[in-house]
Amino acid sequence: KAYLIRAASDLGDTYYVSVDGNDTNPGTSEAEAWKTITYAASSAGPVGAGDVVYIKAGNYGNEHVAFEISGNDSLPILFAGYQTTPGDSPNLNHNFGDDLDSTIMPLLDGNNRDSGDVAITLYSQQYITLKNFQITNYEAGIDGWNASNIILDNIIATAFGSADSSYSGSGISFSTDENGNGGHHNKLSNCFVENAAAEGFSIVGNHNELYHCT
Repeated sequence: KAYLIRAASDLGDTYYVSVDGNDTNPGTSEAEAWKTITYAASSAGPVGAGDVVYIKAGNYGNEHVAFEISGNDSLPILFAGYQTTPGDSPNLNHNFGDDLDSTIMPLLDGNNRDSGDVAITLYSQQYITLKNFQITNYEAGIDGWNASNIILDNIIATAFGSADSSYSGSGISFSTDENGNGGHHNKLSNCFVENAAAEGFSIVGNHNELYHCT
């Protein structure tokens, strides 16, 4: 299986998200960026197969990003965080116990790890790449139920769930549906999960791969 993390190209359109943007903007330039990752991932916006969405570093707060779009084998969708220039390679050089820094990579902060909320859901989505994100203080970080051909790269996720509950808190998970469908051919690389009260990484399905994850 060949995995692809691509840059912007002639395959699709390029869009931008910034904490200083507005979801009523066209999103087609940094100056006219959207404000929320949630809008970019929704079916209400124009993002589709083959497109690239660049998300500038900043604190996006308590967003709940529910992906309603998918790419395909020939035209994957890329959501990529950046620090100063779209397409750059931000790196927190994160170690256990380090603080997160929203000036380096986009940050989703749920504010309450006991809330029951999930930061990013990929329910039955396919062919999406997410790279260069920070996530903290949710019940769960990324939930890929029945999702296939998803790539996660350089995701830093901390503080999920309540340690006082019997079983609470998941960092990054992929799973099949009740019939064993989906949850296949996903790839995680350079991902870091810290202080998830129940599960750091939970991967159920076939042909999933993890590289350099902590």
